Amino acid sequence: MLHLPLSPLLHWTPGAGGLLATLPAPRPILHGRRPPDSAPVTPLHLTLLCSASMAPLADTLAPQWQTLRQTLPPLPALVLDPPLRHATRPPHPTKDPPDETRPRVTWFLAAANQAALHRSLAAIVARLDAADRRSGGPGLSHPEPDRFFHLSMRNNRGGDPRRSIGDIAAADDPPGAGPGAAWYGVGPPGGPDAF
Repeated sequence: MLHLPLSPLLHWTPGAGGLLATLPAPRPILHGRRPPDSAPVTPLHLTLLCSASMAPLADTLAPQWQTLRQTLPPLPALVLDPPLRHATRPPHPTKDPPDETRPRVTWFLAAANQAALHRSLAAIVARLDAADRRSGGPGLSHPEPDRFFHLSMRNNRGGDPRRSIGDIAAADDPPGAGPGAAWYGVGPPGGPDAF
């Protein structure tokens, strides 16, 4: 298992993005063969809530976001569970060019501490809900109680984080079931194929 700290200040671009925790530490070191036709996702981040879940808060919370983000409960360290796994989806109808026919593929590490991350996210959502109500908004009931926390490491869309698969689930490439299980582990640099 690999334990990585998450930035204490969460990132959100109101009206354009989800609620993200960035990794201030260097990239996890993975060794093995790189997946073909893939690039590292940059910047590395843990998505807590997708952009659709955060969109209703843009009008009320955007003006106070810089202050509010400093009061949100901290997240535990991210505990990653190798091996690298992968998820596959059809081309995205709006994020991919109309002539794109290749399926989207994202290689990811699952979070081993799903329950701890869910407890922290529930506390963050409660704080966002209270702030939204105080500002005259309708509030926010927890929009993603079943989120599968993961760290997207590579994708076949040039590493663009906005084009990675966001709805990854535990059923995507269960450990030992797919080629991701044979490709990677977490550990010391592995020579020219490390990334």
